Amino acid sequence: MTVRLLTLWDSVSKDPLWNLSLEEAILDTLHQSKHTYTFIIWFNPPSVVLGRFSKVDNEVNIEYCKSEGIRVVRRISGGGTIYHDQGCLNISLLVKRRLWAETLYQILGDLVAKTIQALGVRRADIVLRENNIFVSELKICGMAAHIRNDRSLVHTSILIESNLEKLKRSLKKLKYPVMNLSKITNASINDFVKILRKIIQEDYEVIDEMEINISEINQASIVYLEKYTNKKWNIL
Repeated sequence: MTVRLLTLWDSVSKDPLWNLSLEEAILDTLHQSKHTYTFIIWFNPPSVVLGRFSKVDNEVNIEYCKSEGIRVVRRISGGGTIYHDQGCLNISLLVKRRLWAETLYQILGDLVAKTIQALGVRRADIVLRENNIFVSELKICGMAAHIRNDRSLVHTSILIESNLEKLKRSLKKLKYPVMNLSKITNASINDFVKILRKIIQEDYEVIDEMEINISEINQASIVYLEKYTNKKWNIL
């Protein structure tokens, strides 16, 4: 199986609205791809990202975010509100067929769990529960999915070296206590990405490392202007 791998590490935008627009644009144009699976490795600048149906007044300390210059944006998938920064690694998996959310969580969750284990954490301490991953009972990441016609998206945000103080002050509530993976592994984001890429290559055998193409950029520009910069969708 041929898999497309996009590592948007050095080229990622400092605008979370553009990054989310680009992710959605790749989903929109997925029917043009020869690849069944597309992985995207990326991060956002400091921002709060709400689920599609979340209410900002219930989830976000908006005045704190304003004072710290933390953008508040909305994504296309459901699920809870999360905090992003350069210490939080985002992984998106886009599939060119319709899959149940539970199947998507299992595919991406197993990949993340393998990577955590390869960093020295005992497999018995890694728990996949619904759409969350816990290490020693502390949440490392959650997953959310979005199904669109014959295409599927699942993404996760992994706390590795994130600013947990800002995370806790930005959000009004946390469903579970959280932890940075670096606390128990001493791993950096670069360490995690290196092992993650190796595991993807081992699991899928054939990898096409490709850049963003012009049709994806054009579609991202449309989505950005018509949706993500529209106050009916975006927040702050």
